[in-house]
Formats: sequence, C-alpha cells, structure tokens
Amino acid sequence: MALEARIQTLEKSLALATQTNPLFVHDSNYRLPREGVSTAALEATFEQSPSDDATQGESVDDLADALGCFTIGDAGELRFFGTSSNFDLMPSTSLKVASSVQARHRGIAAAQEMPTYFEPTDELRDHLLGLFWKWQNSWQYIVPRESFIVDLYVEKSGRFCTPLLLNAILALSSRYSPRPELRTDPGDANTAGHIFADQAKAMLHYEYEAPTTSTVQAAALLGLFWASIDNEGLGFMYIGMATRMAMNLGLQSDCTQYAARGIISEEDVEARNVAFWGIYVLDKLYCLGMGRPASIQEYNITTAKPKILDRPAALLSVEQRKMSQPWPTSHITENAIKTCEIMIVTSEVIDQLYAQRSSWTDREREDRVMETHLRAARLFDQLPKSLKMSESSLYPVPPYVYHLHIQYHHAIILLHRPFFKVLSRGRNCVEFDPEGKDVHSKSCKASAIKNCKDCSYIQE
Repeated sequence: MALEARIQTLEKSLALATQTNPLFVHDSNYRLPREGVSTAALEATFEQSPSDDATQGESVDDLADALGCFTIGDAGELRFFGTSSNFDLMPSTSLKVASSVQARHRGIAAAQEMPTYFEPTDELRDHLLGLFWKWQNSWQYIVPRESFIVDLYVEKSGRFCTPLLLNAILALSSRYSPRPELRTDPGDANTAGHIFADQAKAMLHYEYEAPTTSTVQAAALLGLFWASIDNEGLGFMYIGMATRMAMNLGLQSDCTQYAARGIISEEDVEARNVAFWGIYVLDKLYCLGMGRPASIQEYNITTAKPKILDRPAALLSVEQRKMSQPWPTSHITENAIKTCEIMIVTSEVIDQLYAQRSSWTDREREDRVMETHLRAARLFDQLPKSLKMSESSLYPVPPYVYHLHIQYHHAIILLHRPFFKVLSRGRNCVEFDPEGKDVHSKSCKASAIKNCKDCSYIQE
C-alpha cells in the first residue's frame, strides 16, 4: 500500500509539472525544452503565486524523497537509504535504527574493563593533540578542529569529541612522539600508540553497530595507525569500514535541506563534509598505494566540500588555542579541497589505466591520458599563491602544502607510467627515455625530480 500511494503521488506531481510548465514535454527517457521558447517565457515560468509555491513545495519534497531518504538516530545522526533499497518509500518513523548512545556506552565500558586500560593526563593528551593538529590532520583533513576542541575543553557534549575518536587520535599521534610512556615496550619505538589503539578497537567493536560521524573518523584514523606499523592489510580493512559507515550515514549526500529545516545544525553539516572528503582522500590514497579498486565513486557524491573559513574557538585558554592551531583552518581546508580536486580529475582515468579488464583502445587510452594531464596541469597552475612553492620564498612552506604537490606529481607519474614497455605490453608502448624525448618519459622524469626535492625538504 505504501508503494502504491507513493507511485500515485509521483504521478500526480509529474502531471502537475507537465500541465503548469509549457517548457517541458515528457518523453519515455528524458525531458527537453521545446524549441522556440524565449528567455522571457523561461523567466515567466518561475513567477508563481503563493498558493502555487505551497503546492510545488510538497511536490518537490515528494520527488526528493523518491531520490533517497535519511532517517534520524537517537544521537541526531542521519542514516541514508538510496532508491534501489525501497526503504526510502517508508516513513522514517517506521525504520528501526540502532541506538548510537547505547552502543557508545557499551564500547566505553568494554574498554574500561581492559586490564591495560590507560587514561592519559591532560598534559600528555594535549601534547599528542598538538602533534595531531600540526602533522596529521593538517594534511589528511578528517576532524573539524574547532568543533572538536570546543567540545573537548568547553561543552563536553560528546557530539564532536567522543572517547573512541579521542583514543584513535592519540594512537596515531603517538607515532610522532618520542615519549617512552606511550610505548608498550619502552625500548621499542614501534610499539608507540598501541595502548590507545587497543582501547579504540574495543570501543569500535560496539560503535560500528550504530555509527556516527565520529565513528567514521575514528575508523579511518585507526586504519592509518595500522598502516603506520606496517600492517597494511588491517589498515585497508579499517579504511574500508570507514567508507562503508560513511555511506551508511549518507556522508556523500547533500543534507543541507535538513539543516534548513532545523533538523541538524550547520556545524553538523560541516563536520559531515569534512569527514567525508577526508575519507575520500584516504580511500583514493590507500587504494592507489595498494593497487586496489577504490570504494568511493565520484558519480555518487552530491555533498559540498568543506567551507574555507576560520571559526573562533570560544572560551579556550590562550595555551589551548595556541596548541590547537598551528596552522589556520582556512588554509588547511583550501589545501584539502585542492587535493580532492586533483583526485577527482585524475582518479577515474587512473583506475581505467590500471584496471585488469580495461575497455579502452590504445588510441582512447592515449587521448584520455593527455586530456587528463592537461586538466590536472591547468588546475595545478591555478593554485592560489598560498599553496604554491618557491625556492626564493622567505617563509617556510607548511608540510601539508608539500603533500599536495607530491600528490599532484604522483598522479602525473601514474598517468604516464603504463606507456613504458617495462610495465606494459601494449602496442603503443615505448622504452623509457632518460633524456625525456617523448612526452611520457618527459612527464615522468619531471614529476619524479619534483617529488624527490619535495620529500627532501620535508625531511629537513
């Protein structure tokens, strides 16, 4: 009955749109503007009476629901169902969503029962957070800094700073610290952070039953932690869990209409966007590094990128503010957005180039690579001055800007490398020319030299 009612509603909406809008004619596959309609007529169709606005508003809501729907959990977290599931045809109130609050409490209790449970002092916690904001989150931007630190130090609501996320952050940032108390074996630096990772793992075991945005962020950071101790397989699994939970929450989908209705806050929307695009970058980086298919496809993304702005962190002490903001958030965000744009431009073609069953001919492959190289180069050349590097600059370049440049040149190498005979047996392959006389050798050589220089600067 619910399905029949929804179909009838959509049919009425479509009929109403066809009757009231002379610009469109319905076809079995698509609708196109009729020929001969003037610009004035186009503008006139958007001039509606107040009563028409109300009717159309209901119709738009019905049609929007047909494209997918969100449900709301007890922690105010959205869950997404696409149209192929048919769950989008059911009222939100009829869908049972597991309790995020109860799952979080069970996870905390399980971690606290561990014989090795360790809660750091405020000084040690802030030391590790300072390392995280400076070296990790500035490049792989996953956690909205202002929301997290205000929740940690002031509000203590658990919306943006949860025990799971905090332990995941402390685990990964321990890899940057020389302090022996962070190691399970004081003489082995490779054991740094394990105690926090084990606690986060115990909490995650319960939270992934009813994830929130912070659960997604924590799983991604744990994936990076496992990768940092040379356990790439476990890291790959955790990043995969993060992407699946992100899809479960619909982080890839635009939810601004829910913020406009007051269902979720603008701050929650921004946290979702930061988390999603951070997961997007991790998914691409990890899969490129492992030579595996990516989980997130660009055609499924409708959400906006994070906003480039600096939000004041109210009520923090001078020391807390200094420790938490080694770089301006607006600059970090801008850098993260450009990283995403480079990946959006290059990832689809790179996926096809290295696919085991590529459908391209040699000619198509050459054309797509050159077209993508030009698009990426244009984007790179148009970087804002704050993200460019110059050997004559009097100011040190932030490390995350180096990472942006390294990622661009890495993408260029990946685009041209399949054309060398040593790596491929295609008919149009060439021998690598150290002199760079062909475009593929020249592109790879130039980018490799750039990356070597950038890596040496980071080490210094």
